[in-house]
This record gives sequence, structure tokens and C-alpha cells, in this order.
Amino acid sequence: MLRDEHSALVLAGGAARRLGGFKAERRVGGRTLLGRALDVAHDFAGDVLLAAGERRLPAECLLSPDGLPRPLREVHEEPRDQGPLVALGAGLAVARRRWCALLPCDMPFARAELLFALRERADRAERDGEDPEAVVLLHEGRRQPFQALYRPSLAVTIRQLVASGSRSLAALLDAARVTEVVVSDVATAEFESEVLVNVNTPDDLALAHGRSPS
Repeated sequence: MLRDEHSALVLAGGAARRLGGFKAERRVGGRTLLGRALDVAHDFAGDVLLAAGERRLPAECLLSPDGLPRPLREVHEEPRDQGPLVALGAGLAVARRRWCALLPCDMPFARAELLFALRERADRAERDGEDPEAVVLLHEGRRQPFQALYRPSLAVTIRQLVASGSRSLAALLDAARVTEVVVSDVATAEFESEVLVNVNTPDDLALAHGRSPS
């Protein structure tokens, strides 16, 4: 399965008040959180989008591990800084591929192989006569809207939800045709314990440092 078959949208615009400031430039394992997310995005997709809201990001956050600029397109959502649903809608509206992965910059242990596994599950669903608009992980009975795949056509549904006052990714999944993939079906036990780690607080960041080699 080729990278050129996919888009990926990386979110880096949250205010991160509980962390004491923006997340993108915080480091885990020697890489910024945004750098790690972009590494995964570029491993999976040939069309990489970045939604950073009003935030001007340090140049180092946008570099590859070799210190080279990453090819990407910036997404400017309207209204600005209104959460991930609005940012996803803006990204899907300009995505150039059949599937778009949604990657927040605060999940430092995301991996491209998981996204490829979701794409394989999407292909299987289509062969079975289904027509999924989203493919999401299911963990402890809950749908996970991040590290998920979305069809660009859902941009229309998102516009309708936002116009009605909704800012909820859960509402989008309720409105879409969704294929669910249990995390343990596509991840080893060690991988499963890390894949949904989320950095929201200083304690979360410290725990992520403990999980990652320096």
C-alpha cells in the first residue's frame, strides 16, 4: 500500500492550557511532539496537511529527523481555533486522496503501521459491500476519533454539524458510516498500551518521557 494513496492532517493548534502552553514544541524522545506527529504523517501519506490555528510554529518543529524541511500544506480553518472538528472539516475540504488520517500532535506514540492496518480494514469492508466514511479504533468500548481515517466527503457533514452549533468529533462519528477496529486486533499488547497515550498535562509529558528512549 503506497503513501501516495493517502492524505494526513496533523493538528497543532490547541492552546494546551493544562500543559502550560502550546504542545507542538514540547519534546519526547529527543523530538518535538509536532515533529513526531509529522514523522508518522509522512510515513503514511504523500499529501500532508497541518492545522496550527493562529499559532506561529518554531521552524524546528517542521523539520525531518535529518533537519530537512517537510513538504506540507497549511490548513486555515474558519472559524479559527474552534477545536478539532472544525480543523478536520477544513483539512478534508482540501485533502487530495481517498482517505485522510487525523493525527493530533499530542499522541507521541502514534505509528504509521496502525494507520495502514486501518486502511486494510477499510478495503476489506468495501469488498464486503460496505461503504465506510470513517475507520476508527475501538478501545474499551469507546470510539477513538484520533489516529483514524476519514473520507474527504465528510467535509459536507462537518459543515452541517458546525452550522448547527456542534464542535464534537463524537457527533461526526454518530452521523457517519463507521467501521470500528478493536485496538487489540491490530496491535501487540506493548503497542496497545502506548498507542493511545495522550499528553495533556505536565504529568502526562513526564510519563511519555519515561516510555520513550532519550
